[in-house]
Amino acid sequence: LLGVVDRMQRLVDDLLTLAQADRPDFLHRRPSDAAQLTDEIAELARGLGDRRWRLDHLADATVDVDPDRLSQALLQLAQNAVKYSQPGATVTLGSRVADGTVQFYVSDTGVGIPADDLPTIRERFGRAEGARRAGVEGSGLGLAIVDTIAKAHGGRLDIESTEGVGSRFTISIPVEV
Repeated sequence: LLGVVDRMQRLVDDLLTLAQADRPDFLHRRPSDAAQLTDEIAELARGLGDRRWRLDHLADATVDVDPDRLSQALLQLAQNAVKYSQPGATVTLGSRVADGTVQFYVSDTGVGIPADDLPTIRERFGRAEGARRAGVEGSGLGLAIVDTIAKAHGGRLDIESTEGVGSRFTISIPVEV
């Protein structure tokens, strides 16, 4: 019974996050050191599962973000990497400066996403057909929340994936000039 209650509470929390995204107080931005933020998120992610966690590049930049919301988004991506990969698989987190943005990314060596599912998995309740067939539980709200947080920062979520090889999720946030 507790498992059902926990899942229902997570669903309600996720729906509230999405409902609040249009409010002006959704983000509490402040100048944040991208390298430090990446390092902190990587340390938190290690507790999500038995994976080979790698910290890749660290962006040398200050970016105006809500560190709590950005952490929420990146930890959701790390949780997905755990969910869709096997114990011992490699999950990489990092950040870099490119094309006028700070890019925060999570990549995995998991099951990957079928190309046909890529256009819909970031929609609310959008789930990959492969995840359904594999019986992986989820509400289909995680990537919708990540996408919403990226857009609230004036950025975007990019997804690259090869079925059977793995996926890379990148949140790009513009650097103020």
